[in-house]
Amino acid sequence: MGTIEELEGLVSKTALWSPAPSSSPKPPKIGPGHSSSPTGNGHGRHDRDLVLEAIQPDLRQIAEVLELRFAGAPNSEGWSPCHAIDREDKNPSAGFNEITGVYHDHGSDSSLSIFDLAMALAARSFPRPLCDDR
Repeated sequence: MGTIEELEGLVSKTALWSPAPSSSPKPPKIGPGHSSSPTGNGHGRHDRDLVLEAIQPDLRQIAEVLELRFAGAPNSEGWSPCHAIDREDKNPSAGFNEITGVYHDHGSDSSLSIFDLAMALAARSFPRPLCDDR
């Protein structure tokens, strides 16, 4: 076991670590006064199309986490049969497009984006605003 003097000697002989400069660009700052939008709207909002593009490979998994009830695999256009979100539905009467993130209810002929679907299915999980500035 080393003594304090030995440890202090090692510290004085060892160069301080400093990270190598990164050649990759820094990620954009997100939050109040910053934006991920290419237009830089300055309101701390994310660009919808960029978010959709980023989550596109995981759209089905996101819908499953939101408890959308799937009833089959997607067809060649990306539509998967699923059950309606707002009523008892023994036979699938809706579809979810795994490419675009659109939910379509064939019974009511209404459609929701993945973002609106998330709010419709998980609204009860958000009892207060997500950004509480108090």
